[in-house]
Amino acid sequence: MAHRQVQDDIPGTVLFDGRMARLGYALNKMCFSFNDAANRAEFVRDEAAYCARYGLTAAQTEALHRVRAWTRERFRLGADDALMV
Repeated sequence: MAHRQVQDDIPGTVLFDGRMARLGYALNKMCFSFNDAANRAEFVRDEAAYCARYGLTAAQTEALHRVRAWTRERFRLGADDALMV
């Protein structure tokens, strides 16, 4: 993900264009699969295998783990998820 394009008019904003959509396709496809309870259960049983099944890169898999850990910690500390957006 070192090749991010950043919009000049909004510093720090990643431009979500066709290239970024293709980059995140596997990750988004996997996330969409969680609409099915059986897929969520399979993910919980073996996260690494589930990520590999969808072809996530090592960077995407690591980011997923960091985000999940951060989310758990926020909730443990009483953060309101609606206020985080």
